Amino acid sequence: CFVKIKLEKALIDCADANSRSKSLECSLQIAQDELKRFNEQNEQQKEDIQQLVQSVDEQRSLISDIEIQLRDSQTRCTDIEIEKQRIQNDFDEYYQRTHHLEEL
Repeated sequence: CFVKIKLEKALIDCADANSRSKSLECSLQIAQDELKRFNEQNEQQKEDIQQLVQSVDEQRSLISDIEIQLRDSQTRCTDIEIEKQRIQNDFDEYYQRTHHLEEL
């Protein structure tokens, strides 16, 4: 009778251990699935960040090109302004000479 009780207790303990083992396996599977999902999200975020960095680099390059064009345009405007002033001075000088000749 005592052996039977011990055997029944051992069977109950074994069933308990099996149940806990199955529960732990299930928890482990859930954790592994979550880890896999997090890793996939992480990879997607890495790709998104790489695309954003590339986009920022391209935009910086465009800004640099535009800044160069702006400086070139400013230089050209300055050159044109200088040329305009020279032409105005030449015209004023011509006008004064013509006016002086008319007075003579």
